[in-house]
Amino acid sequence: MELLKDYSALVLSLQNECKHEDFELDFQENLPQYLDDAEKLVKCSVKSVITDYDINMGSVNIYGKSLIYVTYISSSGLLLSDIFEEDFSKSLDLKEGSDISFADLSLVTRYSSSRLINQRRIDIHTALTVKLTAYSKNSVTRLTNCKNAFVKEKTVQSLTCNACALSSAEFDESFSLNGESELENILSVFSSCYCSEYKLVKEKMLVKINATAAVVYKNTDGSVNKFVHNFTTSRIIDVPQVDENATALISTEISSLYLKTKTDSSNKLNVLELIGRVSIKYRLLSVSENTFITDSYMPHYNSVNSFSQLTLNSAPSEISDKVSAQLSFDNDKSITEIIDMNTELQSVRIDKSRLCFKVLLSYLYYDDESELMSFEKTQDYSLTLNDNELDGVCSVQLISFDYNLDSDKKVTVKLNFEYCAFLYSSENISFITDIEENGKKNLSDRAQLTLYFAKQGEELWDIAKEFSSDAELIASENNIGDSVISSPSIILIPEM
Repeated sequence: MELLKDYSALVLSLQNECKHEDFELDFQENLPQYLDDAEKLVKCSVKSVITDYDINMGSVNIYGKSLIYVTYISSSGLLLSDIFEEDFSKSLDLKEGSDISFADLSLVTRYSSSRLINQRRIDIHTALTVKLTAYSKNSVTRLTNCKNAFVKEKTVQSLTCNACALSSAEFDESFSLNGESELENILSVFSSCYCSEYKLVKEKMLVKINATAAVVYKNTDGSVNKFVHNFTTSRIIDVPQVDENATALISTEISSLYLKTKTDSSNKLNVLELIGRVSIKYRLLSVSENTFITDSYMPHYNSVNSFSQLTLNSAPSEISDKVSAQLSFDNDKSITEIIDMNTELQSVRIDKSRLCFKVLLSYLYYDDESELMSFEKTQDYSLTLNDNELDGVCSVQLISFDYNLDSDKKVTVKLNFEYCAFLYSSENISFITDIEENGKKNLSDRAQLTLYFAKQGEELWDIAKEFSSDAELIASENNIGDSVISSPSIILIPEM
């Protein structure tokens, strides 16, 4: 018998490989000539960010920046600070024969340490973990129709990651400090940012970013002040083969920062210029519906079905919300005054339907002996999104935070953040790629009408296939309104 068949190609981005690797970085920083000698380090924090990557000859090459924030007491007793910037790179080997289209990368700082080597040099050591999820573009040929054969179809709604990439947006901001007195020196700088809005049009994405710089400084009159400067920047990014129906999961980090003091119109040293760059990491996701032929038979002929398999992120559900959370941190020393504080979200992930991340809290404070100290600690946070234990992907944006000093050794931080997450089930789909006729069946001893004792839960498709009949004909003959037998019963199997 002639089989008239239709085929179609389905192109999907499928996870090829997941791995993580630890590595360490060492830096040596020399204080610039305009800063006094260092007597004691108060704070030395390291923030490392992936800024780009490429895929070459079976490996993923990662490029990044490490921002090093230093606050110290000088030999003359002044509190001074500076920001250093270092480049780093790391190569991750892939499985032999891997054909990678793009990669989802994240970086976690495990710990950092520093020490003064002499009055002009600081040694910094930081330990990092890079996490990689590699994707391949797979083209799958599937059978979509076959005349003269019965086919069983399954429609699956699934989540696909179309692209993961990195971009950047630059900023150059000038702002005047408050007060009549002139600026003497910078004590500390904290910076943060988040994506406030994005818009997708065909093959383009506009990303708008809100950023904050908090500068603690000392004036020539001896007063210590803090100035918070909020600003925005944006970037238009090319996103080939992506339209406005996709969803973007975006995270942003300050990857470059330079602070310069300037004089105002009255020739007072009261203006700060902030120059830097924001690293933009984005994942572009789409939900699609695809139909697969999962079984087939020919009533009067033997047939051979060829199968293939796919693992899909099926039945995706999108969840987004704005949330407030409170976390408490204990300090070993007594706190009399907090000078400046910053919070950061790390290791954002979905774990069995729970949104999980670490909160890094950093602040400068005076202890009960009036000594300036630095505090830095992480704490885990999780939020249950679904009662079922599902896989998922997400992005989280920290919008703002506030804090209370509950006691002389306890700080409670209130975080305001928003998230966007997709939850899904991993489903293995076995589908037919081809059907071939393999000779006529011997049905000479088959009765025109057969009685069959059907069990509860049996599918009409399976019964029809076993008896070379038609499921619709069986349903009509027996007044069955469903594709599954609801209770044990005797049914008539008509011959075709």
